[in-house]
Order: sequence, then C-alpha cells, then structure tokens
Amino acid sequence: MIGSLVRSVAAVLVGLVAAMVLIVGVEVGSSIIHPFPAGVDQTDLEVVKAHVARYPAWILLVAALAWGLITFLSAWLATRLESGRHRAHGIVVGSILLALAVMNMSMLPYPIRF
Repeated sequence: MIGSLVRSVAAVLVGLVAAMVLIVGVEVGSSIIHPFPAGVDQTDLEVVKAHVARYPAWILLVAALAWGLITFLSAWLATRLESGRHRAHGIVVGSILLALAVMNMSMLPYPIRF
C-alpha cells in the first residue's frame, strides 16, 4: 500500500519535472528568437508585460503548440510510470500545468485568442 502511494507520487513528480525542463527549453528558445532589448531590467514586471505585448503572433502559436505537446507528454509519462497505469496520474499533472498556465496568462498581457 505505501509502496504504491510512493510510486504514484513519484510518477506525478517525474511528470512535473519533465514538464518543467521542457517548458524552460521552450522559454529559452523563445528568448533567443525574441530577446529583451539591451539594458532593460528583466525582473521588472512592467518591462516583462511590455515585452510580451510585442511578441509576434507566430512565436505565440509555436509556444502554445509546444506547451500543449509538453502537457500531453508529461501526463503520458506520469501515467506510464505508475504500475497500474491509471489515468489519474496524468490528470493530476495536466491539471497542475493548466493551473500554472492560467496563472501565467492572467499575469501577462497575452492576446485573448492565445
């Protein structure tokens, strides 16, 4: 019983860590393609908001597709790692990533279609 619980928690954590690594990769790629202007304070939320408002639409499209694929892959990984392969593990990972995406989109001025 305890072993199953530990394996379930580990499967969810591995799925979330995989998602974090992949999302950081997408964000690094985005910052290479559309870098901040030289000399700005990247820790200032207003500067970040202005930068996001200037994102080209195609970068947002690629990012949205990548985030969707990352969510699918990390949920699939969490489901496959658990011995019973129960969907609940993937649902937990997907729900956490959805909550984080909604939080991100509520803080930054993404277009409504995004």
